[in-house]
Amino acid sequence: HAVEIQTWEAVAELSYEAIPALGAGVYRKARLVQPGPGLLLNGEVQCFRSGTYVGLGNVETIAAGQEFVQFFGLEGRLKLHVQDLGEFRSPSGSAFSRPRLEKKSLFAVTSYLDRPVTLELVSRIPVSLVEELEIELGDETEPKPEISRDGICRWNLQIPAGVRKEVIFHWTATADKDSGDLLDLLK
Repeated sequence: HAVEIQTWEAVAELSYEAIPALGAGVYRKARLVQPGPGLLLNGEVQCFRSGTYVGLGNVETIAAGQEFVQFFGLEGRLKLHVQDLGEFRSPSGSAFSRPRLEKKSLFAVTSYLDRPVTLELVSRIPVSLVEELEIELGDETEPKPEISRDGICRWNLQIPAGVRKEVIFHWTATADKDSGDLLDLLK
C-alpha cells in the first residue's frame, strides 16, 4: 500500500531542458529547496503542475534546506525541431590527407509562450580514448556551447516569447592515416 507521508508546496525556479538524442520533447524543470523539517526520503514522487498530475518522478534523500531538481512533464508550448544537415567523410586514399568525418545538425526551438524562458539544450560529441582519433567541436557550431570532459555540450538559451531560436551543432573526427576504420565506430 502507498501511504502519503507529507505534501508540501515550494517556490520553484523554472527552466526547460531538451535532449535531442532522447526525443523531440522539451521538459519543464524546477529547481526546488526542500522546506523541511526533516529529510525527504528517496523514492517515487507524484508531480503536479497547477493542480494537474504530470507524472511520476524519483528523488534522492534530501535534507531540509537542500536544493534539488525535479522534472514536471513535457512543455507543449515549446517545440523542438531536429534536422540532420549532413555527414561528410573525406576519402582516405590520399597520400597527404588524414581520414576525416564531419557531422552537422540543426536544433531549433520555437516558443509559443507569452514570456521569455531559459532553455538548456544538451547534446554530445564523441570522446576518443585512443591517440589515433581526434574529435573536436566544428567551426560551424553556433552559438558555442559549454563542453564537459566527457563530451556533453550544453547551450543555455534565452528564448523570447514567440521566437524561434536555432543552434548549429557541428563536430569533426580525424583519424591517423592508417586508422580510418575507427571513424566507422562513430556512426
